[in-house]
Amino acid sequence: MRPLHPHRQVGDYELLELLADGDGFQDWLARHVSVVAVQRRVRIYPPSATASPEERAARVRQAQREFAVLEGIEHPGILRCKDYKDTERGPALLFEYDPDAIRLDHLIRDRGQALNVGQRLQLVRDIAEALQYAHSRRLYHRALGPQSVLVREKGGALEVQLLNWQTAARYASVAETVYRTTGTEHVEACVEDPGLVYLAPETTRADPAHGAELDVFSLGCLTYLIFSGQAPANSTLELADKLRAGQGLRLSDVMDGCGARLQELVQFATHPDVLGRYDTVQGFLADLERVEDELTTPDPEITIDPGSAVKGDRLEGGFTVIERLGRGASSVALRVRQDATDEEFVLKVANDITHGDHVQAEGEVLAKLHHPNIAPDFGPLLVFRCAQNHDCLD
Repeated sequence: MRPLHPHRQVGDYELLELLADGDGFQDWLARHVSVVAVQRRVRIYPPSATASPEERAARVRQAQREFAVLEGIEHPGILRCKDYKDTERGPALLFEYDPDAIRLDHLIRDRGQALNVGQRLQLVRDIAEALQYAHSRRLYHRALGPQSVLVREKGGALEVQLLNWQTAARYASVAETVYRTTGTEHVEACVEDPGLVYLAPETTRADPAHGAELDVFSLGCLTYLIFSGQAPANSTLELADKLRAGQGLRLSDVMDGCGARLQELVQFATHPDVLGRYDTVQGFLADLERVEDELTTPDPEITIDPGSAVKGDRLEGGFTVIERLGRGASSVALRVRQDATDEEFVLKVANDITHGDHVQAEGEVLAKLHHPNIAPDFGPLLVFRCAQNHDCLD
């Protein structure tokens, strides 16, 4: 017979090691006592030894709130809650567990400099899409910070999962029954100190009706962290000063080469006035697409003025100069290769704007002539096909 250790067991799961010690809760790695391959992340809300009955009741409400708001939530970007248990240690929640998942702030600290633009964009997009799904179920996190985001690598890509919903609010209607799970009135009291700088200024007003705007603000702060590698501020006082001075966080203050659209995305998401902020995650995602275009569009190709081009130079239109054939009274002739087809042509370019009409007129005449001994015209650039083993002439 295996001896029972009630203080080391939650339901059918044996507690192995402490994963995290948060404000009012502890997360433990646990494994099934019969099927050892099955592991869970067990969150226990332990009351202190000297806790009053009111404090113990508050711990139970926190646990029950987190369990209730996650009921029926099925999304790869939200950590699934499997069960609720009452234990001698306090109320406990059982979550899925991935041994390779790490907190977002730890990822940025350890691997932030190695992340490329595509990975940073995907992290922001995944967090936003998970929030968008939650909001579509009228579920609002209201206290999102990097401590509430797990990141795991799957198939070479980074994926996120949101957790820590104990301060959340949820409103929903099912059939003829309306149920409501209000968020805690003191969100900041349930958040660790490093996470306070990710909370919207109006969080202290404890108004769950602003759930979407609270999450959008935190999303903007997380975007700031992901792209800059720095927290939005070192304290809530510093955060208030930054928001007031810049009408939102200014990513360009701490990030070299910050694009205009990325700057606006973070600034509008973290605007101190709710009316100046994105009112939905969908608006944030729409502008994120423009940021992606800004960050991933290749730089315009550097091209050379055809009149001064030499061998190897690139010309507008996708041509590479093979050789200069010479300069006449009105134009310059270049033998070029078209990148798209790998064909060779002669490109005639007017010496200056005053000779443009002459070259244009020549092209119009050649376009009317069809004879194997006359080089055909292939367009308004006066491009002539270059015959193999023959000199290319005007």
